[in-house]
Amino acid sequence: MARPAFIPEDKWQLISQGARGSQITRSMHFGVFAIAVYDWFLCIKDEVTLLQTAGVPPAKAAYFLCRYWPLVAHPVILWIQGFDHSRDFCERHFRMPLYIVIVNFALAASILTIRIYAFSGYNRAVVITLGLCLAAVASYQIWVVATQIMLVSEGSGCYPVEPQTHFQFLSGYFFSPLIFDIIAMMFFLARAVSVFTFKPSLASDLTKRFLGEGFAYFIAISLINFANSAMSFQTATVAYSGVVVPLSMLLPNILACRLVINLRSAAEPKTSTSPSSGNVAPTFEFASSPVPRSPVSPNNAVKFSPFGLSEHRLRSTSVSRGGQSTTEIELSTRSDGLSTTLDGHDEPSG
Repeated sequence: MARPAFIPEDKWQLISQGARGSQITRSMHFGVFAIAVYDWFLCIKDEVTLLQTAGVPPAKAAYFLCRYWPLVAHPVILWIQGFDHSRDFCERHFRMPLYIVIVNFALAASILTIRIYAFSGYNRAVVITLGLCLAAVASYQIWVVATQIMLVSEGSGCYPVEPQTHFQFLSGYFFSPLIFDIIAMMFFLARAVSVFTFKPSLASDLTKRFLGEGFAYFIAISLINFANSAMSFQTATVAYSGVVVPLSMLLPNILACRLVINLRSAAEPKTSTSPSSGNVAPTFEFASSPVPRSPVSPNNAVKFSPFGLSEHRLRSTSVSRGGQSTTEIELSTRSDGLSTTLDGHDEPSG
């Protein structure tokens, strides 16, 4: 499009860059939402199975909120930022997308907190620290949206910008989740190192899968938050500072839900059911010493539930078969309303 004669060259460049940046951001919004819907369709069967399990424990509730809140709320963001609106409309609604993103972050972070809490052996210091970090990040973001942003001065897009101050609070809004990710990754890596310090070959497939996918989750989310923060803090091309924002709005929720589904899928082949237990969720196992032919040891196993809080009860009985005495160990596990019974047999004692 040719520059009108009455518009100076420098101002026309800013307008053109702003229009291109707005187009890219809107395309990213629709593209990322399409990925979220596609991933939801892929996981519907697994979610129906999860929904059929008994009770509504915190981990299960967090999963469904993390999955369905973005699917319901992101169309509001598309409506506000994906189309041109009047100045009056934007003045009234331009803050709403950022409030929605705060909830998105809190839900994805809550799933991550539950997973690390279980992986750490239910260490209360871990869950309290991560909970306080999550609350601090969310509180800062709410304060920024309520008091430290303004509507972009030109154009018909409803986009927030930094006021002309020495502090880049809006950039800090996008940087603060990266701080939470780093702290959470430190807890995750500390526990992973302790696991692999003691004979990693004894870690179950489920534990190894959580280690691998959990690390990949941290790397992906941290890279996106870092890129988003870098684009927000830079001042050379302000018009393009928001092009990565749509990724940070939805991708953490998509990956958090996929992590839970993948862990559950990895656990299913090792699942057994009893007439009264229904659907089940077995635990991670990491034994400190080899236990021949026995998947469970009463004293030397650390167990992590795929869905969070769990109770473990062991019962051993002696049974005589063909003149040989055999010890049967039964592990009854209840994990956030999901139950399972796993039976293991020790070597014959005589």
